[in-house]
Amino acid sequence: MVNDLKENFVEALTVRGVKSHLSDLETRAAIFLDVDDTLITPISKVFRAYISHRMLIDDLKKERDQISNFERILSRWRLQRQVQLVSEDWLSFINDFKAQFPLYSRFMH
Repeated sequence: MVNDLKENFVEALTVRGVKSHLSDLETRAAIFLDVDDTLITPISKVFRAYISHRMLIDDLKKERDQISNFERILSRWRLQRQVQLVSEDWLSFINDFKAQFPLYSRFMH
């Protein structure tokens, strides 16, 4: 059953990629967008592609069992960090999209 579901998922990491699949959607399709590093990214330069420590959070996640209260620490960091859009194109895409379709969001930490 999981494999059947995977066949129905399309991965797109950019506005252009998402737009290219919109015309292929079936009626009542659902679109899920991962927020981190797809829509938004931290403003801090530590997370830029040219910085050797950009995978800091991913590296810490690998050691989560050894860090007490890891989930709480990560959640609080995410709530206080400053973020920016990965691409300014997302703003117009989201505004255009919600003018045509219902748009729901859910904050999960």
